[in-house]
Amino acid sequence: MTTVDVAAARAGGMCNLRDIGQMSASIRPGVVYRGDAPQDNDPPPRLTPWPPRTVVDLRSVDERQPVHPLTDAKIHHVQLLAAANPLLVARHVEEEGPQTLANLYVSMALHRAEQLVRIAEIVANEPKPVLIHCSAGKDRTGVAVALLLSAVGVPRAEIVDDFLLTNDNIDQITARIALYLGADPNETAFEANRPAHAVGADAIGAVLDVFEGHPGGTPKWLTDNGFSDLDALRSALLRQPSA
Repeated sequence: MTTVDVAAARAGGMCNLRDIGQMSASIRPGVVYRGDAPQDNDPPPRLTPWPPRTVVDLRSVDERQPVHPLTDAKIHHVQLLAAANPLLVARHVEEEGPQTLANLYVSMALHRAEQLVRIAEIVANEPKPVLIHCSAGKDRTGVAVALLLSAVGVPRAEIVDDFLLTNDNIDQITARIALYLGADPNETAFEANRPAHAVGADAIGAVLDVFEGHPGGTPKWLTDNGFSDLDALRSALLRQPSA
């Protein structure tokens, strides 16, 4: 059994954080970050600019702190799906198989359209940079970011590649979950669930099928669900063509 390095997790800060503008040639850097949950006393990450001016916190009430650690940012709580708490997700994946993630992601698209539209509105209109995060920065955050990228025309392969980068951080994610969500990192059951925190292309592909398969594609999925700021979203996210 591998030992989860909780001390390193405490010292290392956010472990699944990245600038989506560094993942795609068409997205502006320094505008939208995605990540796991920031915690009190985290060291500042190597992202410029930092800290974010706007935060979209996708966690449930039971997961989050009474006061968000990024006190200088405008915090938007958008509870995307309480059942996506990473401890619960890992347990379901362990018990029911990896298709659980695909089902969960599709459920967000089918039943949380209002919340997903709200995330797009915040990214389109609020001060930048914007940090989008949940607890682990993979499931709820992954679906929200996939929607944004797909809506502005980022190729599907790039969206999947960005999503899969989370797998490079599974050990650190596991340790952070142990540290901040109350799991015991020394329990065999917790260690057994470690692979279930991983993500696969099929899961994000399933929800992209929903968005892209909508008549008119992902942009029309957004507008049909009440979004009216496509131009603002494109302006916020897309790099400007060279003169």
